[in-house]
Amino acid sequence: MKKNILWIALAVVLIVGAGVGGYFYGVEQGKAQAASVRERFIAERFGTAQPNGQAAPGQFFGGQGATGRTGMGGRGATGTIKEIQGNTILVSTAEQELKVQVTADTRITLTTQGSISDLKVGDRIIIGGQTQGNTMTATQIQIIPNIP
Repeated sequence: MKKNILWIALAVVLIVGAGVGGYFYGVEQGKAQAASVRERFIAERFGTAQPNGQAAPGQFFGGQGATGRTGMGGRGATGTIKEIQGNTILVSTAEQELKVQVTADTRITLTTQGSISDLKVGDRIIIGGQTQGNTMTATQIQIIPNIP
């Protein structure tokens, strides 16, 4: 009888362990899939997408190669505007606070062409550009509309 209880307990432990392991595996797979979908979206939206959905090297947001860039694999960033001072925007991303330099060549888009005056503190934005340290010179900014 004690032997049967041990076998049953072992079976329960193995089943629970497999369930917990499966759960964590699924969570990691979901994160990987979300990252892949995000990269593909950015490539198709702002860069030169290859047939497999990946961006051609140096083509994201008009970038010049992989050095000195940060966020979304070094090709841009998504975050919330915390502050605007002249042509510099302070953006809070999931990883850091990023200073974004807006130049005369930066495209800021809504449904139509936008400008720096269209940006407001609290806006969520997608930024593409060249980064040095925690400062990015923007080549493009897209305002993400608030969806209730």
